[in-house]
Amino acid sequence: MAGQASVALTGCEAGPWGVPPALPDLPRVVVLSEDAVLGTCVAKLTVSCSNVSGSPNVTLHGIEPGHPFNPIPVGALLSTASLWQVTLRAGAELDARRVNQYTLTLRAACPGEDEVEERLFVQVTAEQALRCDTPFATAGRSQGVQGGHQRL
Repeated sequence: MAGQASVALTGCEAGPWGVPPALPDLPRVVVLSEDAVLGTCVAKLTVSCSNVSGSPNVTLHGIEPGHPFNPIPVGALLSTASLWQVTLRAGAELDARRVNQYTLTLRAACPGEDEVEERLFVQVTAEQALRCDTPFATAGRSQGVQGGHQRL
């Protein structure tokens, strides 16, 4: 009987949504602002292989909708456990008015072990800063007023 990879998922930073460090009660939800910059850490996961000589691998499948995320290894690649993080990829532009939730299906695999599949839901929130489409006009003098006195 083949072993099974074990996966633990955590948020990159503590927040009001408080993602626990394990995945017993999926779905998991992470909140991300639409003004997040490329490379922003969305979630971290630890993949452990029961096979001592195994090196874990993580892939993203079934990303709904679009593809603004990457799985990136950040830990030791030649050990029974490795740390991975899901990041916002280069060129990704989030717009909460168009898409306010992404469903990421993460697959973790170790050589000779059963593959593990888990889902991560990323909710995108609207940017808090004001945006101006046109610059403010500069203050100028009113017609008929010169030096603070009205012409007669």
